[in-house]
Amino acid sequence: MNVKEISADKVMDYVRQEQAKGREMKDIVKELVENRDDVILLSRDPEIVEQQLREIVERDKKESALIKNELSELYETDFVLWSEKTAQLLRERSFKNVDWDNVIEEIEGLGSSDKRGLRSQLIRIIKHLLKWQYQHEKRSRSWEISIRNGRMEAKLIVEDSPSLKP
Repeated sequence: MNVKEISADKVMDYVRQEQAKGREMKDIVKELVENRDDVILLSRDPEIVEQQLREIVERDKKESALIKNELSELYETDFVLWSEKTAQLLRERSFKNVDWDNVIEEIEGLGSSDKRGLRSQLIRIIKHLLKWQYQHEKRSRSWEISIRNGRMEAKLIVEDSPSLKP
């Protein structure tokens, strides 16, 4: 990205992106000081600019940590509110504030839920098929309906999650 094309309010985002790429703060500051003439808030002295940017980054990290801590507590106390706030952060692309550990846990849980659902339906089908085959005298319409419904539910789960198909 050309540093001359970045608006002044996007400077910190640029700094964070460049740091994420592994660039040193002093190199980013040098680039900003040498190539920017519209960043009025920052001095032209690279040492002052670097100190200001470090303070802003540090303050931002602390604010982000507070938000993450609040979200993590919400996850334990009010799951619905946690999910609403997390969705809002994701829509706003505020990725640095997302409670990633719990998001990952929930995503993994979604896959586990489908697996458990399929397993449950398969057990239901097998139980009723075995009863149907070995308990002739007790055969009933409810077993037949249960087998049909179990097959339909299992089919729907596999259609939603084809990787569960054997």
